[in-house]
Amino acid sequence: MKPKKKHYRKQENALLIQTLYDLRMPLAAMKERLEALAGRGDLPEDARSEVYSVLQQTGVFYRMAEGVGHHFRMEKETPNVWSARLRKIRTYARLYSKQPCEGSQGSFQPCANCTGEQDWKFIAHVKKYVEENMNNPGFNIDSLCDLLNMSRTSFYNKLKALTGQAPADYVRLIRLNCARVLLREHRYSITEVAEMTGFSDARYFREVFKKHFGVSPSRYAKDNLIK
Repeated sequence: MKPKKKHYRKQENALLIQTLYDLRMPLAAMKERLEALAGRGDLPEDARSEVYSVLQQTGVFYRMAEGVGHHFRMEKETPNVWSARLRKIRTYARLYSKQPCEGSQGSFQPCANCTGEQDWKFIAHVKKYVEENMNNPGFNIDSLCDLLNMSRTSFYNKLKALTGQAPADYVRLIRLNCARVLLREHRYSITEVAEMTGFSDARYFREVFKKHFGVSPSRYAKDNLIK
C-alpha cells in the first residue's frame, strides 16, 4: 500500500503544481494593470493603498507560479519537496489574503512629497521591486538601482527628495512594516518573520525593529494580536 500512496501523492502534487503554473499568464496581465493603476498621480491615497495591497498579493502568487513551473518542467523534485513547496504557498496564501503588509495601523508614508504621476510611478516601481524581493536577504540598493536602470547617485537624490528617506532606510521601513503585520498574526516565530522580510540575522532584526517601533518584536506581537 505504501508505494501506491506515494505514487498517488506524486500525481496529486503534480496536478496542483501544473494548475498553479497555468495561472501565471492571467496573473501577469493582472499585475501589469495594477502597476499602471498604482502609478497614476490622481489616485486618492486610500485607493492607492488598496492597489498596492492587491499588487503585492498578485506579485507573490505570480512568482510562485513561475517558480513551480520551472521546477515542474525539470521533473527532478521528489513528492516530499513538492509537498514542502505547496505548504509554503498555502502559508503565503493565508498571509496575503488576511492583511497586506501596509496595514491601516502603520504610519509608513510611501511618498510624502509626490506631486505628479511620474513621481508616483517611480515610487510604485521602487515598492514593487522591494516587495518582489522581500524574502531575499541578498537584495540591496545596487540591485534596486539596476532594476530601475539608474545610477546609485541619481536614485539616492530622487528617492530622498520624494520620501525624505535615504534608500537603505526606505527599503528597511518597507520590510519592517511588513514584519509588523506578520508578527500580529502570531503564525511565525521571530526568526521566520525576519527571514520572510529579508533580514538574514534575527538578532539584527530585533535591534532595528525595537529602534523603529520602540518595542521588541515579541512584545509587539503580544500586544497587537490580529483577531
